[in-house]
Amino acid sequence: MSEILRGLGDRIGLSTVLQLAEMECLSGRVSLTSGEVGLHVGTIVRARCGSLTGVEGLLELLLRPPGGFTLEVTDQAAAPPLGNLASLILEGCRLQDEWRRVEARVFVPARPDALSGPLAALRPVLDGRRRIAEAVTLARLACCRVADPLVQAVEAGDLLERPAPPVPAGSNGSGPPGGTSVDFDTAIAEGRRCVREGRLDVARAAFERALGERPDDRIALQNLRRLAAIQGA
Repeated sequence: MSEILRGLGDRIGLSTVLQLAEMECLSGRVSLTSGEVGLHVGTIVRARCGSLTGVEGLLELLLRPPGGFTLEVTDQAAAPPLGNLASLILEGCRLQDEWRRVEARVFVPARPDALSGPLAALRPVLDGRRRIAEAVTLARLACCRVADPLVQAVEAGDLLERPAPPVPAGSNGSGPPGGTSVDFDTAIAEGRRCVREGRLDVARAAFERALGERPDDRIALQNLRRLAAIQGA
């Protein structure tokens, strides 16, 4: 076993580490605070985050707050890949975008029966004081499973927003300064949709518009890098 890279997730994201492993055809594992990813000749063959495994485990790792990581080269048995790396990272970024739209906000159910399916466990903890990120943690739910349903519930009027409590002094808080920009979210969503439809030039224009809304934003830059990789493939 040989450790070749160690760092902090706020400087080098998991997606960047996985792309490096793919380019160098590495076999081994990426160990993180909340789980690990197994690699065979650059492809992802397993992933674990808590009780989640496979694609869900990988997506949850991509959604988790940044932390330390270690990339080690080890013998790794061949196994079917979890999927195309670029597609997996794009899906992770899409879910991250959706999660960022709601994680720092406070909601209450619009009706006693408003939440069902994967969101039913949130009913007792959405009390008008807790942010979504805290409520999801208390309900022991996976972010990758509830990001889309939460956004859909907000858009359908099943969740009513309440004023968020002030961020404690010394805390970094959640989400971008000044709240979430609707124009930014719209541009990112449009870019994602265009990538799925194969309209890559339109997708690039949308991502560049998002970057104009938030210069140096990591999500916008990641989307542009992924798009460049797809166009260069």
